[in-house]
Amino acid sequence: MTTTPATLRRGYAETASGQIHFMRIDGGTGATPLLLLHPSPLSGIVWDGFMGEMGRDRIVVAPDTPGFGESPPPAAAPEISDYAATMADLLDAEDLEVVDVMGYHTGSLPAVEMELCCPERIRKVVMISAT
Repeated sequence: MTTTPATLRRGYAETASGQIHFMRIDGGTGATPLLLLHPSPLSGIVWDGFMGEMGRDRIVVAPDTPGFGESPPPAAAPEISDYAATMADLLDAEDLEVVDVMGYHTGSLPAVEMELCCPERIRKVVMISAT
């Protein structure tokens, strides 16, 4: 059976470190939602085509980490743990309890940190070209 991906929407979520921009596809609830973390100094747009494919049967969210893309910079220089906490805040804002998280290059670092700080929220971690 072939399905078409749902429409991509853009938004901003309030987090403890300020607003963060994200793209989201609500492609269904057939699979665990997927959080996509981009490499620095890029933005969530690197996932654009991939989101459409992955969004055929699941929710897919690709944020711009603070200071990148359309997300304003944080007040102070962030640590990896700060990025992970911001992503957990995004999950709360978007009502996502448990997700799979995929990190691309430097995006792998907060993906792993999320697993360490809130393992009950992370089902699987996938790392592409991990640093």
